[in-house]
Amino acid sequence: MKLPLIYQILTYQLLIISLLYVQSSIALSIDVSKLKKYIVSKPNNQIRIEPHTDESFDYNEYKNETIFSSEKIPVKYWKNQKKEALQLRIENEVKYNANAGIVESSDEFRFYNQLNTNEQQIYDIIYNGSKKPYPDVEIKVVISGITDVYSFIDELIISAEKIFTVLSYENPELWWIGTYQFVIVSTQTKNQYVISFLTIPEDSTFYGYDNKDLYKINQEVEEAKDKLVNEIKSLNITNPYSILRYLHDYFITNIVYTLDDSRKHIRTLYGALVENKCVCEGYAEAFQYLAQQFGINCIVARSSTHEWNFVELNKKWYAVDLTYDDPMINGENTPSGSNDNLKLDYFLIGTEDYVSSNTKYSEEPNHILIYSGFSDKEMVSYPVIEKSSYSPTDLDLEQLFTLNLSVPPSGTNILFINDPQYKSKNYTNDAMSIKKLSIITTYHFIIALVIIFFLI
Repeated sequence: MKLPLIYQILTYQLLIISLLYVQSSIALSIDVSKLKKYIVSKPNNQIRIEPHTDESFDYNEYKNETIFSSEKIPVKYWKNQKKEALQLRIENEVKYNANAGIVESSDEFRFYNQLNTNEQQIYDIIYNGSKKPYPDVEIKVVISGITDVYSFIDELIISAEKIFTVLSYENPELWWIGTYQFVIVSTQTKNQYVISFLTIPEDSTFYGYDNKDLYKINQEVEEAKDKLVNEIKSLNITNPYSILRYLHDYFITNIVYTLDDSRKHIRTLYGALVENKCVCEGYAEAFQYLAQQFGINCIVARSSTHEWNFVELNKKWYAVDLTYDDPMINGENTPSGSNDNLKLDYFLIGTEDYVSSNTKYSEEPNHILIYSGFSDKEMVSYPVIEKSSYSPTDLDLEQLFTLNLSVPPSGTNILFINDPQYKSKNYTNDAMSIKKLSIITTYHFIIALVIIFFLI
């Protein structure tokens, strides 16, 4: 029996709604991505590595025994012209990072795990010396059992770059570690050498700081960090998604993007947390450090011209870019405490998400990764980012509603934290309406299927 025209139209409409619903559901069902990992180099098992405990040793007294010295300046402190040249070269490198290995589970991801055992031992010595209340700025390592010193030097040049890349990528609280120098001197013991690692050499932005300066600045960072952590705990924010959203909005609200190279800390978490003035590195490293306080796996991502974050939620990785979510308005930055320009375009997004009307995140030149903190070499590898943005769960949404934070599509009005005028009942009702709309849509979908079943 042929259905009347009105029923045919209704049937087609319901079919279209059903197909769209199914299509949107499929788009959110993405398999857990595996992680690419740099192929770990083999350690030299013939050598012995240990911290140097002779406090009287000063490599300046052994200049005549110095056999090699090397220094590296991190990309984030390069001149703009050099950064842009590196970016252009990487854009033209078609098979960049094509030979990376595979890690089986996202739970295994740490940059540290990409070091071989020798490199991890040196890393641990430098890390432990730098984490002291009054950090060591000259850290000495004794290497014994070296039979071919020149081959060892070649290996150490590569290993040092990897070690300091990992140190700076995983530990934003070690903000002074960037530019490094190592000096190798021979000792009176056969096949034994002392490597002196200088974490604030002459070419460092922080040259002249001693461990007392580091202690004082670190205390200020910890006070600011503790204050923010306590604020989050006092609001009973326990859900990782809500914590990340709170931090995202907090930093964008309180930081003024400030590109002023006369300020030493515009590229550190101190600039973001204490001075509230920084550029992209400050945003990303402060966000990473605070996320780490809540056990959230958050890392920095770096291109030759920019820095942002990758975050793991439910064993999947997404991109977050606070700097790009804090844009200028009419060529001017908003003052600290203002959130008039806050966006969510780069909050937990995937590689195929559009960040503008015609550009995907993965197509942006400033988001082309580099794999070393110091060069175009491939020293580390990153997790594979999901293709689509993170889809909040009901639990995620419930906590956001409690905080008066909504999850609107890009380009619509957003509810902000730390701004009383936005914390009105009307906005809370709007947020609840979003949830109700979702429920109604699901209800309509079920009804549509029932009608189609009986019509057919």
